[in-house]
Amino acid sequence: MAEDVKCGECERLKAASVQAYRAFTFYRPMHTGYRPKSRWFKDDRRTHSQLEQAYNLAEAKYQLHLAEHSGLSADARGIARNISVVLRNGRLKP
Repeated sequence: MAEDVKCGECERLKAASVQAYRAFTFYRPMHTGYRPKSRWFKDDRRTHSQLEQAYNLAEAKYQLHLAEHSGLSADARGIARNISVVLRNGRLKP
């Protein structure tokens, strides 16, 4: 960004994105010991998937808000990707 624009919305979206990333990254399944993800309990896989979608949605909203501030210097492919993630509520693939 040419200008370092900070607003309350930017900081709120950034904090939400960081919090969602931490929840997704640090999630541990209920079982003890090592198991590959394919052997996790169904509820653990579902929870992990929901946390990943929440992170994707929060990050896409934050990136779209930053694109509003940058104007014409924003990457069109990144904007299109983030809009589609927001429309699909955090899912990366249709």
